[in-house]
Amino acid sequence: MKKIENLRLAVVMSEFNSMITDSLRKSAIEYFISQNGKAENIDIYTVPGAFEIPGSVSQIIKKDKADIIVALGCIIKGETPHFDFIATETSRALMKMIIQHDIPIGFGVLT
Repeated sequence: MKKIENLRLAVVMSEFNSMITDSLRKSAIEYFISQNGKAENIDIYTVPGAFEIPGSVSQIIKKDKADIIVALGCIIKGETPHFDFIATETSRALMKMIIQHDIPIGFGVLT
């Protein structure tokens, strides 16, 4: 196992509800660095919304660009079932990748 100072962190962040996701990103980076992670080993990827997070995570895994991935988003429930579909499929896709690829993916998608 690699030491944390050698780990590569990828943060995949939804731009939707950026007031919330920006704060989540900042906290994730601060924590990684507080645990002796290096700032130069952090890559930030932005996507339009939570539904696009799994696609970006999949590409990061396929290209072996990270040892740890943190998925950040915020899905706010409205008056339609759209919330349920997005929240369910985003979490399902990320869990499937964790199991298939044996890579830690932090689930920071607030619902």
